Amino acid sequence: MLHGIEHELDPGPVLAGNAYRDTTPTIPLNWPEAITAFERSEFARQCLGERFARLYALTRRGEMQDFNSHISTLEYSWYLTTV
Repeated sequence: MLHGIEHELDPGPVLAGNAYRDTTPTIPLNWPEAITAFERSEFARQCLGERFARLYALTRRGEMQDFNSHISTLEYSWYLTTV
C-alpha cells in the first residue's frame, strides 16, 4: 500500500456489494501460479533486489517440489484399494 500511496497509483474502481462473491480473484490461487507471478514481478525485484527475489523464488520452488514428493495417508490408502 505504501508503494501505491508514494507513487500515487490508481487503486481502481470502488467495489460495491459482496467483494468475495461478486469479483474475480486477481491473485494466484495455487502455489505454482503464485511463484510464477512472483518471478515475473518487477515490483518484487525492485523492492527486494534482483538476487534476493531470484533466490526466494528458487527456494519456494524447492519447497513445493519437496511437498509434492510426499504421499499422503489418503493417497496411499486410495491406491492400495484401487490397484
